[in-house]
Amino acid sequence: MAHVEPPAATREVASEAELRELRGELAPHAARKVRSTLHAHALDREWLAHSPLCLIATPGSDHHVGQ
Repeated sequence: MAHVEPPAATREVASEAELRELRGELAPHAARKVRSTLHAHALDREWLAHSPLCLIATPGSDHHVGQ
């Protein structure tokens, strides 16, 4: 697969502080959508089924989430 350069307007955000500077504080309704774990029970399945977008991240052995 060929390497594709990101668009010129794309930039890496390296910290939570930088993200908050760019986007502002997280809206309370958005913060309530954060889950540290998902379970197989019906509530999590229903919650996920109604989510238009789901981002999943897993930490490495050093507990860092990222590249």
